Amino acid sequence: FTLPDGSKVWLNADSKITFPSQFTGKVRKVWLEGEAYFAVAHLSDQPFKVFSKGQVVEDIGTEFNINAYSDEPDVRTTLVEGLASVSVLSKAEKAMMLKPGQQAKLLGDVLKIAPVNIDAEIAWQKGKFVFDDESIGSIMRKISRWYNVKVVYQGVDPEETFGGSVSRFSEVSKVLENLELTGEIHFKIKDRTIYVTP
Repeated sequence: FTLPDGSKVWLNADSKITFPSQFTGKVRKVWLEGEAYFAVAHLSDQPFKVFSKGQVVEDIGTEFNINAYSDEPDVRTTLVEGLASVSVLSKAEKAMMLKPGQQAKLLGDVLKIAPVNIDAEIAWQKGKFVFDDESIGSIMRKISRWYNVKVVYQGVDPEETFGGSVSRFSEVSKVLENLELTGEIHFKIKDRTIYVTP
């Protein structure tokens, strides 16, 4: 959808954003719970700030993704493109600058910046699941949110990692079939619960 300043926002499953009907004053402020992709309208004299789960992202006109779900261990901010950098500020740290292709991870009070696979981070916005050496726990949290299902682990380490990609608009069984091709994990669906077994 489009914000009052012309910025565009895409919301992932189980996410919400709060913003005023008009951006007045010196700063454009929005509040995010969950995950969103922002394409911010360039206004150098009115910075755009996103408040989410222990951090503030400040920008004047770029494209970036913020993953700030309450059930995820960290908050991930990925700068996709733009001429200007993005500032990420945690409660316990000074502001750190992100450049395109970099991601800031906030875990507790520790903020770190590193290069990232952008395609994997923003795949959801393009209608795909992309898992790049990702833990089954993280994968199943995404599946749980998107398909509104419960996940139960039976003898499986949630930290075991997998890779692959599939359309998010496939049936959940198709997504799980692709993961089962590894031969290391299996799934059983009963009612709205997915059981994960070795």
